[in-house]
Amino acid sequence: MSDLELDPQVLCADHKDNASLIDYKNDIQYRIDWTRENRRKESQQEIDEIKDKQEYDQIDWNDFCIVETVEYQQIEAATASENFPLPVTVEELGKRLTQQLRYEEFGDAGLRQELADEKKIQEDEDRRLEALAEAEAEQNFARETAQQLMEEEQAQEQD
Repeated sequence: MSDLELDPQVLCADHKDNASLIDYKNDIQYRIDWTRENRRKESQQEIDEIKDKQEYDQIDWNDFCIVETVEYQQIEAATASENFPLPVTVEELGKRLTQQLRYEEFGDAGLRQELADEKKIQEDEDRRLEALAEAEAEQNFARETAQQLMEEEQAQEQD
């Protein structure tokens, strides 16, 4: 027997049969393996960071020098900012990636299909916005009508 003795009833309060004991053992073993792997990864990451720092420290920054300075004239600087494209939003990037994937997979037919899909999505969105606008107009009309009826009732009561 070991130095540590546990009451089996306490140890297995939730595990009444052998099948649940096996599951319990498997869960414990999985957790132990996960912890070992996690510690191994952390130590490897620390070692890599130390190596990177050592390599960085070994660089002799005095070996670097300025080779050439590029100077832009005012005209070039102004036109350069006009020639560069605007920054890409996340949505645009997603669309471009989708287009590229469809083109790679289906060729021109994929691009035509994507344009058709985008058109359909836009039409659906337009219809949804129109329905919302109509519903809002109906609600406004109902409110105005109710308000007029209340005002007429109040006027009749005063007479």
